[in-house]
Amino acid sequence: MPPLDNIKWERFCQNIVRGVNKNGQKVTQGTAYITAGYNAKDVGKEGGSAEACASKLLKQSKIENRIAELLREAQDKATKKRRYDIETISERMALASQIAEEDRNPSALSAASMTLFGPSGTTSGAGNATVSAVLSIVPVAAHPP
Repeated sequence: MPPLDNIKWERFCQNIVRGVNKNGQKVTQGTAYITAGYNAKDVGKEGGSAEACASKLLKQSKIENRIAELLREAQDKATKKRRYDIETISERMALASQIAEEDRNPSALSAASMTLFGPSGTTSGAGNATVSAVLSIVPVAAHPP
């Protein structure tokens, strides 16, 4: 589905899906309505006209369908990024293992494995630490561009 012809509707849908403003605060449907370019009384007040008008917009099938499509697109992007991150970490771990074996440096491989899996062999959830540990083992020249 292409973007909606009505630019305010499209902006409203994108604001709803985004759900967070630049300051990291959650966006209410009324705020999404105002940010899309609509005017309303009682801006920012719970139950104000912006909230009521936004609620009416959300009931329209074109709006519902567009929001659903934007959510699917966002989910697909997140899934692809997660898949890329996992593949990248796996490749770096394999490279780190190969370098550690070639350098006869098992402690480097052990350190990376401990960061990734923890002492019990289960994932530790320390994603950033894992990447840092792998990158510290793999020489800069060996990193892919």
